[in-house]
Formats: sequence, structure tokens, C-alpha cells
Amino acid sequence: MAKTKPIHVKKAEAAAKKPAPRASSFSLAKFADWTHLAIITILFWFVYSAIFDHNPDMNGDNFAYYLLGKRIATGQGFTNATDIHHAPHTHFPIGYPALLSVFIKVLGDDQDRINFMNGLMLYGSLLLLYFIVKRLTSSAVLAFAASFLTALNSHLLRSATITMSEIPFLFVSMLALYFFLRAVQDVRDVKSPWLYLSVLCIAGCYYTKTTAIALVAGTGLYLLVAKDWKRLVVVVLGFGLLALPGYIRDKNLGSSHMGQLMQVNPYKPELGNLTSATFMERIKNNFERYTSMDIPVGVLSMNLDDPETHSAYVKEDGKAKGGLWLLGILIIGLALWGIWRLKDLRLLLLGYIGGTLAILMIWPDVWGGIRFILPLIPIAIFLVLYGVKEFAALAAGEGRLTYAPYVFILFGLMNTKAIGALEDQSEQQMPPNYQNYFDIARWAKDHTPKDAIFSARKADMFIYYSDRTCVGDKPSLDDKEVLQFFRDNKVDYVVIEQLGFSSTPKYLVPAVQKNMDKFEIVYQLKNPDTYLLKFKR
Repeated sequence: MAKTKPIHVKKAEAAAKKPAPRASSFSLAKFADWTHLAIITILFWFVYSAIFDHNPDMNGDNFAYYLLGKRIATGQGFTNATDIHHAPHTHFPIGYPALLSVFIKVLGDDQDRINFMNGLMLYGSLLLLYFIVKRLTSSAVLAFAASFLTALNSHLLRSATITMSEIPFLFVSMLALYFFLRAVQDVRDVKSPWLYLSVLCIAGCYYTKTTAIALVAGTGLYLLVAKDWKRLVVVVLGFGLLALPGYIRDKNLGSSHMGQLMQVNPYKPELGNLTSATFMERIKNNFERYTSMDIPVGVLSMNLDDPETHSAYVKEDGKAKGGLWLLGILIIGLALWGIWRLKDLRLLLLGYIGGTLAILMIWPDVWGGIRFILPLIPIAIFLVLYGVKEFAALAAGEGRLTYAPYVFILFGLMNTKAIGALEDQSEQQMPPNYQNYFDIARWAKDHTPKDAIFSARKADMFIYYSDRTCVGDKPSLDDKEVLQFFRDNKVDYVVIEQLGFSSTPKYLVPAVQKNMDKFEIVYQLKNPDTYLLKFKR
């Protein structure tokens, strides 16, 4: 039986056979595109400049990425800054640190400039979203509405002001999707340059976040069902060859992510490894969290730090109320309906989104959060809007809804409060506990030997401000193990902070209190009490 070609391929071939239209001095479609893109550009940069935060983000990973990028840029390789032997790094993929090294080489090591590059990549993602949606739906108005609302998403905006990999991953993944759509609509088949660019970007995503495997699932599933064997071989084989060096490196060195994946809680190693029961509990916890919390909060740009919003949607125990559950289920339902209505290309997005969420279901539940679904938020916004539009089309008729999606931009008014909170945050002073911690690090830079070795929670942060080697801490209830960790790593100084993490009062403070004769206070700051202790090895 002859192979049935996908609908979009038939359209592309038909379009290729048509004679080229005569040149025109004015195109209404192009005018609409340029108008839409101009509005999105002005909107994004106006909002982004207002919420840009010059203070460092306090999650810690942004400092780790920065230090990894700086070590690559200065010729020290992809190695750990928080290790006295500077062993090869095995926790984060190399993609974003390598990109940072380029930024540092070209722009210098100023973090504001580096963070601005994330803003530039988010802007690029908005433009790509516009053209992706237009290709998927042939609706410039819907593409504008989706990009407009994405430009006002507070979670994406915040992430675009810090040194983290989510926005670079979003940008490269949007490039991959855009190139892939161009490739499958190109009558040149495997000779199309778009196909190879898409494979290159998928591999780039893999070297930024391992969840990029879901992109291979989406593109592969689509090509498999379409029986597009040649392109399928190019995608699978091309990705395999490009990902092979990273796979070999991880296999030889071991990935810390895999070891932590098997633990009940990576932050509490004493709980041991997963069992069948704890694994199923993890999946249950992740399903509940993403469905009832992260998906609705992320897609709707909700700010749960706002007391009024928090009390309306979150119980006292931190779990979602029924209203948030309802919003989550509604968003998932509309997105699935939107995927279904895409018809020919539905498997592409279904495989990508479904694959990503499947990976997140088995991820340690203590690592859950909106940041892990950030790259899916623009696509989810589009699918929800498309789902609503398609429901309306069934009732009113498609021809009557050409300009109706403009109404969707009114939902942007819902985001103004969350954006206002970001603007307020950008104007606030640094919290006293972090200010003391950074001041201790600055003092250490001026008053301790260059080769001194420190132990501190959030070691990457401490290194950034102290320019000293810092090896982190030892999460153990046995004080002898904690002290032996100090000796093994030749620790000279220990920091006791009040950053709010349970490991310090649970592991470090008891170990110090049981062995006061081995420590001497050399520097102390008040409100809150923060100590720099000399360890007598």
C-alpha cells in the first residue's frame, strides 16, 4: 500500500508547484507580522527593564553555573570550583557553562551583563514562539496573543534575570522546534538544511538539560507515525552521534544526578535509597505537585508569595486548595484538546511535553518546582489559548473567529500584580542573613591566606565573594564524620550561617558544639549571628 504523506507535506509540495506571486509593494500579512512583533518587542523590553534585579539570586545554582563558566573561560576546564583537587564536574551538563564561558570572554565577568544575555534569549524565544504558532495554526492573531501573554509571564521574566539554564534551554528548544517544522515542510526531504539545524539544536538542548531526551521523543514519534523513515534516521542517528561524547564522559566519570536520583532525599542521605514503596510515593507526590501547583501557577503567572493569593489557593500545610486543583486540571485538559486539534502535528508536541513530564515524575520530589517546567510554559500558554479558540470555533464557526484571539491579550491584566511584585523585589535590599554571609566572605578575602580552604553551606556563593577555595559541608549526624571531612579536605575555616537551610543546625552546629576545643571564633557578625571559625586540624 502506498505511503500516505502528512497533510503539511502535501500542502508544501502543492505550494512549491504554484507559480510565484507577482511582487507587491504592500502585504497586509507582513504588515500584521511586523506590527505584532513591534508590540511584543516594546512590551517585553519595557517590562524587563523595570523588573531587572541587580542583586544576585539566592538559589545558589546560579553561582555554580557562573563559576563553572569562568573556569572554562580561564582555561581551567569543566572542573569543580568546590573541590580542593578541582576534579571534573559531573552534576550540571556542560552546555550552559560553555555558553557562559563565551559570554565571559566577550562581555567580561560582570553578572549583570551575563544575566542580560538570558533576557535577550527570552526575547528571542518570544519571536520564535510567534513564528512556531503561526506555522502550526496559520493564525497570526493567535501567535501574537500567545507571545504577548508569554512576554508578561512573571516566572519567565524572573528566570531571565538570573544565571540559570532554563531560559537558554527554552531558547535552544524553540529553535529546535522551529527548525524541525521548517524541515518537515521542506520538499527537499533529507537535503533540507533545516533538518540538520534542528538535530544540532536538539543536541544542544541535551547538553543543557537531560530532559531534552523528550525532544527526541517528540520528533521521533512524529516521524515514526508519519513513516518518514529518512528523516527519522537523520534525527535519531544525528542526535546519537552528537550526544555520544557527553554520554561517554558521564559513563566514565559517573553523573552525580544518577546517584541522587536513586536516593529518597538527596538532602538527607541518611534516609537511604529508593524502595518500590518510596518510588511510587515520589511519583504520587510529583503528580500532585505539578498538577495542583506548578502547572497552574506557572502558566497563569501566579505569585504565591503574595499573602492574599497564597491564602486563597494554598492550605496551611502548604498543599493546594481545590481552586488550584481545578485550574490545573482545566489547563491540562485545554492543552490536551489543543494538541488534539493540531491534527497532523499533534504527536510532535504530545511526545515532547509528555516525555518531559514523564521524566519529572521520577525526579526527586524535593527538586520539584516551576523552574523545571519553565521551558514548557510558552507552549502550554499557546495550547491553552488554541484549545479555547477551537472550542469557540465548534460553536461559532471558524470563519467568524479570525480576529477573536485578540481578546486573549486581556488576560495579561492578570499578570500585572505579579510583575509589580518583581519590580518591588528588584528594588529591595539584600536579606540580612545573606548580607552577613557575603560580608564574612569578603572579610575572608581580605584577612585570610590565598590558599586557605573553607567549609560553608552554599559553597559557590562563598567562593564568588571570597575568591577562596570552599568545599561545602558534610551532611552527617555523626560529629566524627563531619570533623573527618574537614581533615580530609584540609579545611582551615568553617562558616556557621543562618541562611535557613536545615543542614546547618542539624549537622554542623551539633558537631561544633561537641568539639568546641577544636574551633576558635575569628570573626562574628550580629543580626543574625554569623560566625567564621578557625578549625584546629
